[in-house]
Amino acid sequence: MRDPIPKLVIETLRRKAAKVVRETGKETAFTGTPDMAALVEELRIHQVELELQNEELQEARSHAEELQGRYFRHFDLAPMGMIRLNDRGIVLEANILGAAMLGVERVRLHSGKIVFTAHVAHGSQGTFHTHLKNALASKKMESCEISLRTPAGTETYVRMQIVGSRGADDTTDLLVTLTDLTALRNAEQAIEVLNAELEGRVRDRTAQLDVAYKKLEGTINERRELEDEILAISEREQRRIGQDLHDDLCQRLAGIALLSDVLAKKLKKEGSVQHAMKADEMAGLLQSSAVCARDIAKGLHPVEMDAEGLTAALDDLAARANRKVNCRFEKNTPVSIANHAVALSLYRIAQEAVMNALEHSQCTEIVISLDSKKSLLVLSVSDNGIGLPERPSGAKSMGRHIMAYRAAASGATLWFEKRPGGGTQVICSLPINP
Repeated sequence: MRDPIPKLVIETLRRKAAKVVRETGKETAFTGTPDMAALVEELRIHQVELELQNEELQEARSHAEELQGRYFRHFDLAPMGMIRLNDRGIVLEANILGAAMLGVERVRLHSGKIVFTAHVAHGSQGTFHTHLKNALASKKMESCEISLRTPAGTETYVRMQIVGSRGADDTTDLLVTLTDLTALRNAEQAIEVLNAELEGRVRDRTAQLDVAYKKLEGTINERRELEDEILAISEREQRRIGQDLHDDLCQRLAGIALLSDVLAKKLKKEGSVQHAMKADEMAGLLQSSAVCARDIAKGLHPVEMDAEGLTAALDDLAARANRKVNCRFEKNTPVSIANHAVALSLYRIAQEAVMNALEHSQCTEIVISLDSKKSLLVLSVSDNGIGLPERPSGAKSMGRHIMAYRAAASGATLWFEKRPGGGTQVICSLPINP
């Protein structure tokens, strides 16, 4: 039954119709009786009143159609499932996507016989009822994630949002929105599987790398020990050869030189001047050979490396360099090295650097320096030659590798740099205890 039209609305409509009749000049003189004239006027006003009502009805109809279109776009065509329930959980209506999620025809949803909870998966029943109860009690939006059963026997994982509202008949309706998260959940599960598989591969690969690393570390240690042993053997052999040269060959050469000198004097006394000159020449050659052999012996077996021995050995190295090159040793501060092996390694580095400079740099000056700076011992060999090659090869490359290995074995740092103004500088820095 329709509600009666309020009296105020009727009176307002009548006044509006009477005004229209007066403004359009439709009140014309009527020759009939006054009662008849009043009746005619009343009919005219009623006619206009009906016309106005008809216009209002047309406007209301257009507005209703517009609202219906909006409702269709916003509710029926919404990109998420939308379902309206009563307070007992019975489905009152649903949009197109909501009906598809429930797997029920929309016509059946309006029958008032479809219970929403019948479509909730067994494992999600508790979650659904809890949030439904909270939404009825608080009128605030409740959100949760549940699974819906489909007629095909599968489950659709959705995010559900419920909000309650009070209807005109003092009943509570619930608006439920459903967002399909099945694809997202499947992707997350696939990612979890892939992550687990990847973690397993990483663990396996890490274990393999650990085994390989330990094996490589053992090989490196063996190689380092072998290289150390080779260096030690090389040093022993050089020391032995140097001692043999100094103690045997040099003595023999000196003895032969002395005998040649005696022979020269005897031949000169006997009048064999020409033979005496040859004997003197032979004695001189033997003496110079003895000096060369002694220098070689010192290079192979430098002076004993006591605490101050490195300084004396470097000074001797500079003195025995090529006479065509000005080679000098500079000691800025007193330096003392107690470790014989370290001192010998530093000497060999300096010796190799000097040999490289003499053979390859085309220099005219070499400076060997040994200095103590704070907690560092710095050995440097610099020349004024043609500088460092970009890619050393052959003996140059091998010499650098040997120097670098000796430095690393002694705990020192070795590097090569261009000298300002031209030339090369070899620097070896060794940490020392204060």
